Amino acid sequence: MDIDSQAFKSLVLSHPMFANLSSAQIQTLVESCRQIALKAGDILIKEGDSDKQCYLILKGSLEVVKEDSERMSHQLSLLNEGEIVGAIVLIDDQARSATVRCMSDCEFLVITQETIEHLIAQDKDYYRILKNIAANICDKFRQTNETTIKAFREKIEIYKIQVSMGRLLVAIVMALSFLSFFNLIAAEQMRKVASSSYITVPLMIFLVVFLIAVFKFVRLPLAAYGIKKEGALNAFLGGLLYSIPVCALAVLVKWWLIHNSVQFGSQQLFTPYAGINPDNFQNPGEAWVIATLIYGLIISPVQELMTRSGLQAPLEYLLTGRFRVLWAIVASNIIFMTAHVFMSPAIAIIVLIPGLFFGWLFYKYRNIIAPMTAHAIVGVWGLNIVGFT
Repeated sequence: MDIDSQAFKSLVLSHPMFANLSSAQIQTLVESCRQIALKAGDILIKEGDSDKQCYLILKGSLEVVKEDSERMSHQLSLLNEGEIVGAIVLIDDQARSATVRCMSDCEFLVITQETIEHLIAQDKDYYRILKNIAANICDKFRQTNETTIKAFREKIEIYKIQVSMGRLLVAIVMALSFLSFFNLIAAEQMRKVASSSYITVPLMIFLVVFLIAVFKFVRLPLAAYGIKKEGALNAFLGGLLYSIPVCALAVLVKWWLIHNSVQFGSQQLFTPYAGINPDNFQNPGEAWVIATLIYGLIISPVQELMTRSGLQAPLEYLLTGRFRVLWAIVASNIIFMTAHVFMSPAIAIIVLIPGLFFGWLFYKYRNIIAPMTAHAIVGVWGLNIVGFT
């Protein structure tokens, strides 16, 4: 850059390093300095060097890099036209603390410690250059403090997430262990009870305990679990609306199974008493109503609280990556599926499919009301009306 060019004068005269100096003083300083040019990839400053000069970037961009103990290079910052590079050595007389590499073709005004000392000897006002450099270093130090505090906060948040993830994994492992043991006992007892509700209600009690444990140890705000008033009506209507095509699909699937499956070949399209044994009740209709109310008002809401709020929500929060939501939905529903193995492997697989649908509803509305509504409707329709058992 030509020393007499208007762009050069504008850059130098307005630079904070030369604040409180007259135009004539700055002109004298510039004439006492030299200009250099480097190519992209060239090293301007090398870590460990002991030269005593700084550089005003007249053109180009640079990166500041530093090696760690394993000689891995890390980029600390980027510098552009108008910034000063390496001024700290004019204050502390220490070796260079980092390497500065040109990222493009660059031009610099070189200001040496010897030049500044010579000018100060002639005019004490040039001491203001060192004062301005010190002020700039102090500003950067303050910025570094803020950056450090921010980094510490981020690290603490990461640590909290890791702790929460560990607690959640422990809770999941314990839940799966219990479900494995429960399924062995429940599969045997299913042959002796009049309704599966006698098995599922104790299971629900355990799931409530599991849910409380998750809330206690993962410690997310209730809104993160989808437990909130905001958007509740919209979530209810959404769960209701999206349940209609799913219920219609269930009828089509049952119709197909009747015509293509030996197991369902003798069944009617609608088998409301499939979930209970009517011979065990004096009033099967009343038993059906009770079973339906228990499922719709107790079992399905508790299952959704456990699966969406207790598993899917914290997994969405704790997992990382592009497909974290998908993994959270799949993982939570596989665990939910294992809670139905005692009924039959087929039932366990069947509940996985609508479970994925409920998981999507939870993600869409971010409110537990949506999957609760859909689960109650689809569950009652599938188990106590169409008769998938």
